Amino acid sequence: MPLSGLTAEKSTPMPLSALPQEEILEDLFDDIRAGKCILLVGPEIVQVENEPLISRVYERLLEKYPEDIDYYYRNESLFLFRNEASKNKIAYRLKKVYSEFESEIEYNLFKKILQLPLPLVISLNPDTYFSQAARRLGINHQFSYFQFNGKESFQFGPPTSDKPLIYNLFGSLDQDESLLLDYEDLFQFLGAIIPDGLPQELRHKLKEASSFLFLGFDFNKWYSQLLIQLLTGERKGRHKFALETKISDPQAKNFLVHQFQIQFLGKEQKILDSLFGLLDEAGLLRKTEERHQSPSISIEDVKKLVAENEFKKVFHYLNLLTLNTGLENEAFILSSRFNAWEKERIMGTQRPWSAEPEINEIRERILLLLEKMNRP
Repeated sequence: MPLSGLTAEKSTPMPLSALPQEEILEDLFDDIRAGKCILLVGPEIVQVENEPLISRVYERLLEKYPEDIDYYYRNESLFLFRNEASKNKIAYRLKKVYSEFESEIEYNLFKKILQLPLPLVISLNPDTYFSQAARRLGINHQFSYFQFNGKESFQFGPPTSDKPLIYNLFGSLDQDESLLLDYEDLFQFLGAIIPDGLPQELRHKLKEASSFLFLGFDFNKWYSQLLIQLLTGERKGRHKFALETKISDPQAKNFLVHQFQIQFLGKEQKILDSLFGLLDEAGLLRKTEERHQSPSISIEDVKKLVAENEFKKVFHYLNLLTLNTGLENEAFILSSRFNAWEKERIMGTQRPWSAEPEINEIRERILLLLEKMNRP
């Protein structure tokens, strides 16, 4: 569909910092329509009282557990822990502290972003708000996360606009060992991801992308600049647009503009609104449907289905029963593990010695999740 007011022919290339709004819109529209635009989400995306959520969470941890934290590196959002026991304690408590801020999270933010028909969303946050929002909106999607310690997270298929992948690069709150909490974790992460530690499907999608849209990034962090190179640097000349970003150092901004050719759009809401308008006019916005109704089935009924090995029915009801309870992601992860197990069984690729232990562990974790739901 032609864009109103945009010409098909491009004139002599202008300096990146001077690209007109019409050209930015044209590039983004074309790449999104082709399924070749990837969204990268940074820690500034979620704000609580004009402060990044991760900052509020880490400050709350400092207040609650000062005896376990020797130092907090605010610029890098990393801790120095008293000892390994203290680190394990904070990792375990992190999800609970995040939950203390859930009532202050602006849900419409995720809804609007998820309406963009993007095949891949890479988040630098350990929370699962995007995946939870996608389930609430009835969006068929995949969720996974990177584990720098070498353990494999559950598998996923090729990311597409019809079945997008939401990928947490810095781990997940549901897996303590995947979290990046201190410099040791960060160095292990970088060692694991360089040069090609990312899953193959993810690397393939990054390689074929034509543009990248950055939302809520803090480019003052030195490792943010390194990640840009790792995620977007394989092919030169691809479009990179940054919205709602934080960068206070003019020299660093100048470096990013010239080295990585990032077009900084500031808080230019007009561009985002115009993009939504064009996608809506073309019928390309992702369809969503709010889910609120709970199923007419009890937890005891689901337990009976588990005993009967009716796992497809179990996960159908489990995903509905956990909706808006804070346990949605645990149900979703278990469902993904089962789907991967079932796929290997059908294809005949399961290792005989691991098939039964895996399904037994899935069954046990389902029952533990149901017990959580029974607690007052």
